[in-house]
Amino acid sequence: MVKYFQKHNSYLFFIKFSAWLLFFLFVLEVFTRSFIMETPSEHFIPGLGNIAVDNSVTVNGIEGFGVTHFLANGEIITPYQSGVPVVVLGDSFTEGGQVSDNKKYVSVAETILHDRGVSMDLLNLGYSGRSLPDYVYIAPYIKKTYSPAIVVVQLNLADFVESFDKTKENYFVRNEMSVELMHNEAFSTNQLVLRNIVRAISIGSLVRYKFKSINLIPEQQLRLLAAGSPNPGDSVPVKRAFDPNDVEKQINTLKDAYSDVELVILIIPGVPIIHDNTPLLEDEKENSLIEILDQIPGLHILYPRNSFIELYTEHETFPRGFYNTLPGVGHLNSDGHFVIGAALADYLEGIEK
Repeated sequence: MVKYFQKHNSYLFFIKFSAWLLFFLFVLEVFTRSFIMETPSEHFIPGLGNIAVDNSVTVNGIEGFGVTHFLANGEIITPYQSGVPVVVLGDSFTEGGQVSDNKKYVSVAETILHDRGVSMDLLNLGYSGRSLPDYVYIAPYIKKTYSPAIVVVQLNLADFVESFDKTKENYFVRNEMSVELMHNEAFSTNQLVLRNIVRAISIGSLVRYKFKSINLIPEQQLRLLAAGSPNPGDSVPVKRAFDPNDVEKQINTLKDAYSDVELVILIIPGVPIIHDNTPLLEDEKENSLIEILDQIPGLHILYPRNSFIELYTEHETFPRGFYNTLPGVGHLNSDGHFVIGAALADYLEGIEK
């Protein structure tokens, strides 16, 4: 009889322990999803690739804090839905998961334009991980779906190097006089199930993020932050050489893809930035990039470097960095988004006139 009660009590303890453990994990999952990290499931759209499912939400509390609401085709909600259609393509800088929807630079620009009586419908199609070859690949889908009068493509220096990364869904291959777009159709479908399993449990995503972080050497972490990488779990950018000869070839391929619309290249300035506890205000490679872009005929270029520098020199504020990250590096904060948004609004208004 004693052994029976001991065995019964052991089972009862195990059941209670399991119940409390499940309850704790449930509360932890809810807290993680609400305040730290929630990544939406993705689905595959032919011609567009893997994208957040319609009417989904992303929560980012690791770098800044922002809640991003996705509509159809991965479009991020903006304040207005009327006017001349302007598609804005970009990576995590345009997605802007670190700030709320109304503070993302696309929303800022759209609001300023409407306040000025300029009716433009800015469609934020920024999505983390996209690169220059992706914008070429999705061009037919973008033009057919949205019939844009203007397409804004957000780039930075790293895009012109990482575009040759053969591990990605879309990448360029160098030819003698041009670059050729290569597309790996199996990449999207093969990765989709695994990505959605990881994204389904926020605790698991957070643990993976932290595990990747502690296994990166400090130099790699800084390079990821400076490059605006969405998280240290991304592949570490290798130190490929920036080849100025590749720039015009890639831009010409992009121009050909959007030959029937106004194309605006928005370069997110890499400065000012903190490096070795010292603010850097110049980037020679970025200056070289801008010089090359300026020489390409028929190209609209927006490069608000002076506004970024002014933000730091006159207001002692960096366009990057948050209260919960390293200062002066990483993605754009609300000040950085506002500067970009104001500059974009001015530029688009000038084109409209």
